[in-house]
Amino acid sequence: MEGCLPQSASVGLPNRKSKKVSPFRGPDDFIPASVHRLSGSNESVSTHVRIPGRFPCCLSHNQSGIIRIRVITLSYINMAAQAIPFKLTSTAIPISEDGKYTYNQVALLIPHESLRREMNRAHSVLQTFDPINHPWQALYLNIWLKEFFVPCVHEHHDLEETILTPEMRKLNIETPDHMNGAHKSLLESLNNLEKFSSEVLTLARTGAQAELMTEKVNELKTCYNEMHDHMMEHFHAEEEFWSVAITKVPEKEWARIENKIKNTVQKVKSGEMFLCSILDSMGYCFKNYSFRPEDTRWTGEDGIKIILGDVPYPVRAFIFPGFNKRYQRYKTLITAIGGDRDVLNLYRTDGTEQAGCACVIA
Repeated sequence: MEGCLPQSASVGLPNRKSKKVSPFRGPDDFIPASVHRLSGSNESVSTHVRIPGRFPCCLSHNQSGIIRIRVITLSYINMAAQAIPFKLTSTAIPISEDGKYTYNQVALLIPHESLRREMNRAHSVLQTFDPINHPWQALYLNIWLKEFFVPCVHEHHDLEETILTPEMRKLNIETPDHMNGAHKSLLESLNNLEKFSSEVLTLARTGAQAELMTEKVNELKTCYNEMHDHMMEHFHAEEEFWSVAITKVPEKEWARIENKIKNTVQKVKSGEMFLCSILDSMGYCFKNYSFRPEDTRWTGEDGIKIILGDVPYPVRAFIFPGFNKRYQRYKTLITAIGGDRDVLNLYRTDGTEQAGCACVIA
């Protein structure tokens, strides 16, 4: 992408030391950035900069006084230097080495990669879950389940049942029998999981006998593991079916359904946290608007553009980071269970928890 700016927005004359870029708004609503060093011949100078909320760019100008802006693709920065494979948790969709997927695959990977990573994170830390010696862990798990994970799963399944399936049925696409009713059994598993989590927290606060605590903890772990495996199988079946079914309807019709889903997500209570989880699974870093290494994410620029492409800059720059701080708090809660410290200083035996803070933006 290139754009031209008048020299009044110049970054300096050739062979001069750096200056601050004058405020400007280019044809694509670029935002001012700082140029740290200019280098080049007498004919032209250029530098790499990062514009908040955008991708890395290259600014250059020549003796004609024209400044050109070029967006540097992620592959230009990272992949040419190192061949790190993208990490995909799907067992139904083949991994793409460049992190790019077809529209019918992306539609499923966006929510599923997020939820699978959340579930895998919880599955890992529950191996060392020990509320007998660390009662605060029971609180952390309870908050994560009730305020974040369960609402996100409900939201995802509700969208499938109220929009995806009915709209596709209108286009003569019927879901197979083995997928019908799966959400109901998963709902029961989630309800049981919340119940066991609350029981464990109550026992931890009252200082129950270790034998009783161990029994309840084992019930909770068994319930979670069964839900985890069932959910993974369900996602696999959905991806196998829907990735093919979506291609059987006109792309224009699918775009309409997809937009309807997006508009609904923006209005639901847990939509903000789910969105941040999705961006996190893509490796998007709100702190400096960059990406984490490929082996921690499943896609790059293309995926981010689908989520943030239509979001105005002020919302992306000033509101989304606030959403992300809330999400990072939930991520901190579940991750901390794998350790031995109440990192947010939340736990109180009388239930008067403090708000806690997770100000580290990943």
